[in-house]
Amino acid sequence: MGAVALCILAIGFSWQFSPCHDPGYQQTTPLNPENDCAGYYGATIVGVRSASDWLAHRDSAFWTAVAAAFIALFTFTLWRTASGQLRHLRTSLKFARDEFISTHRPILRIRNVALAHSTPVGNRPGINLIEENFPIVGTLEIVNVGETTATVVQSHCEAIAREEVGLPEKPAAVTPNDFAGSVKLKPAIPQTFKFQSISVMGDNAGLYRNLPEEGHRIFAIGWVRYVDERGTMRRTEFCRFYGVAKGERFPRFHKIDDADYDYED
Repeated sequence: MGAVALCILAIGFSWQFSPCHDPGYQQTTPLNPENDCAGYYGATIVGVRSASDWLAHRDSAFWTAVAAAFIALFTFTLWRTASGQLRHLRTSLKFARDEFISTHRPILRIRNVALAHSTPVGNRPGINLIEENFPIVGTLEIVNVGETTATVVQSHCEAIAREEVGLPEKPAAVTPNDFAGSVKLKPAIPQTFKFQSISVMGDNAGLYRNLPEEGHRIFAIGWVRYVDERGTMRRTEFCRFYGVAKGERFPRFHKIDDADYDYED
């Protein structure tokens, strides 16, 4: 029965894929090996029966090998399909992640800049914040006001005592002091860092403590370069001057209203 079924299927397929089902073709004369449909179908039946007889004499090991080959082919096809889907998923996830970071980027901001004693007060009672033969020392906070993590890659901050009126020259970027290290800053979690002047104060330290109306100002100036989680480089620059604002009683650092000195990229 199996051989008969195979023969019927073979004839049906050969009919669909051969020109013998065309009546005009069948009437072609004289007959030759190319248009002899009866001979064509006879050869098809003989070939199918021979193949079925050969398959009938195969042992179980043969069929096991055939089954294993089909399983391997199916597994390989499944692996290729799954690999392609995984690559597509990774690409989609990376695109979504990059899009999220670009719209929820980190932003580093400088806050709470203040002077500090260059040595502990207990080591020298009554030491001034601005004292002769001591550097100007201060602290500041860096806070991430964005929505994703920022990693600091380079930073510089120094205190500058300037006698002339006007803003100080920006420090050279060739030799940064990296006062903030390579810290990772998560959103809304400020971290405090120290900074100081390169040189110590001279015998005119008292003039800076008295805060005259013009000149003799102390500035805290610097920058922070950082990257987001995608590796995009960004920069925050800042400049603060130390003085007493109108309506205030005590001196503190104030933000400079100059986009070249104070900005968040």
